[in-house]
Amino acid sequence: RIICMGNSSTFGWKVSIEQTYSKRLEVLLNQNLPEPEFEVINAGMTGYSTYQGLRFLKREILRFHPDIIVFSYGWNDMCPSTIKDTYQKFPPQWILNIDDYLSFSKFYIFQIH
Repeated sequence: RIICMGNSSTFGWKVSIEQTYSKRLEVLLNQNLPEPEFEVINAGMTGYSTYQGLRFLKREILRFHPDIIVFSYGWNDMCPSTIKDTYQKFPPQWILNIDDYLSFSKFYIFQIH
């Protein structure tokens, strides 16, 4: 079991599930095997920083007993913020999922820019 953790680049912002690097990794690892042996879980969270990723790792991820964890954070740590990272609150995942889905709409993109 491999778990990929990170921010929007891991989550797959504006790409299909099949295009995320976690899904592509799973396909590559299993492609020459008679039965799939590798499970790759996408645990990317849009907007997360390394601080939030560490909290997520301790609270949720470790209980899945992964064999390997892939981390891909960074961009959100460099963004200027008016509040400390430890106090940041993000919308629930279902809202982020809707926003991700709507991001494929040219009308939606036009409205928010």
